Amino acid sequence: MSKLIKNELIKIFKRKSLYVLFFLSFVVILFYQMINPDQNQQIKGYDTFDKNIDLLEISLEGIKQVSDVTITKVEPSTDESSDLQNYLHELNEANTAKEQYKELKTEIDFAYLYNQYPQNSWQRYALNEETRTIVVGENGVDFSHLVEKQLAIINDYELANTSTTSLAEYQSAKMKYTQYKEALSMNDSQKFVELKINDLKQRKEDINLTEVQQKLMDIQIDTYQLRLTNQIEYTNDFLNQYLQEYEEKSCFLLNYETQEREDALYKQEIAMSKAEIALTKYAVEHKINQDISPVEFNLTINNKIDARNSLVRTFQHFDLIIVIVAIYLSCTIVTEEVNKGTIKNLVTKPHKRSTILFAKMMACLITIVVTMVFVSISQFMIGGLVFGFESYSLDFIGYDYTSGQVFTMNLMNYLLIVGLAKLPMYLFLIVFCMWIGISNNHISMSMIISLLLFLIFSTIITEWSKNEQFSLIARYFITNNWDFSVYLFGQGSNIDGLTMTVSMFIYVTYLIAFGGIGIYQFNHKEINNVS
Repeated sequence: MSKLIKNELIKIFKRKSLYVLFFLSFVVILFYQMINPDQNQQIKGYDTFDKNIDLLEISLEGIKQVSDVTITKVEPSTDESSDLQNYLHELNEANTAKEQYKELKTEIDFAYLYNQYPQNSWQRYALNEETRTIVVGENGVDFSHLVEKQLAIINDYELANTSTTSLAEYQSAKMKYTQYKEALSMNDSQKFVELKINDLKQRKEDINLTEVQQKLMDIQIDTYQLRLTNQIEYTNDFLNQYLQEYEEKSCFLLNYETQEREDALYKQEIAMSKAEIALTKYAVEHKINQDISPVEFNLTINNKIDARNSLVRTFQHFDLIIVIVAIYLSCTIVTEEVNKGTIKNLVTKPHKRSTILFAKMMACLITIVVTMVFVSISQFMIGGLVFGFESYSLDFIGYDYTSGQVFTMNLMNYLLIVGLAKLPMYLFLIVFCMWIGISNNHISMSMIISLLLFLIFSTIITEWSKNEQFSLIARYFITNNWDFSVYLFGQGSNIDGLTMTVSMFIYVTYLIAFGGIGIYQFNHKEINNVS
């Protein structure tokens, strides 16, 4: 058997076409690294332009003219007289205008504060948090708008004739706003964060909150505490992006947990949110100022890919290269010899046809392993040359879905594990394409059919499988069960009813079925009257 496999490998590696495929693969990898927009995207800052106060003040003056209209009081009457209706209409317009005036005045005061500081200063990044609103379910919460909140309370007391703000609330808001301004002007970002934490804790005690709102406030307190404990300065580096992602994914998880669902996709969303929360927290606590996003999702807002991340995604980006090589080899390794008549040299020797076919299958599989190594090395070298080799110093950082813990692993070990998990897919492709080649002596037709079937089943059918009704049938398709990398580190399938055990059973059933059919057809295939 080993001699047969060796002979088949010699024949495979004598093919010039194989080296052409390797060369084209290298060119594709190089081209992808050079032009991929995600990988060359620069980190963009927040909007650091001055807030246009002139336009705001023009609007403010217009509203002020309406809100200052003197309204002649009309005594209410029992009938719907025109005087009463006009009075109520004017009163409503005036009150609405006054509310608009107060809100716009708060916006202008905040803009003045914002514009005191230069572009890209930590003060501007810190104040930009005041513009974000978190939404969970039907709850839109602006608990992070703490500076703007104090301004709103101050203006409500000073400008509104019917203010609901008490003197104590007004004095407290003025004191807090003064403290915020002092922290900003004294360039004390740590003090600024401490004030926000204390402010949030006080608000949590003073106002009535729903259970969801309490959890949202806890998330924001935790986020500020992470910033304070790890001394993360306000800017737009990776650490700040991790902090923002930590907060947002914590809110997403809270949103998922409020839904009453039990489908596989929902469970996967829950698990992935927990993974993202753990990984972003790990990155902040370990001061990792580069992208550590695993294959499943992106952890940074702008996703500036480096050489390390490109290497981690090798089998995600260049899976099709390995598939094409597998289809090419397995569709031609039998058919080519049958068409040339050289197959007679094998079948006339004292070897069973099934043994010959198995040797060819193993030779194809070994070549696929060589291709995987070639693609990985090419990605390592090209990624390093394009983006710099320094990022390779950081190990792969992943999340174990079973234990709920973050783990680290050597990059090459990670690629090895992912490659082994994907090997069953390539093995089935070899078996299936060899059967197509045995059934059809037309090499080009066999390759086209195999490639089309792969593209259809691995894209369209896989997407349809996410539909709950269609998944009842689609879960049994081989393409939903041949890539075991989806189960690595405790992950689960997003298709209902699929587990690693079920997928293994379905995979082995398909492999035996198509392997058996291929062997049967090859044993009974007439090869120039040689049996």
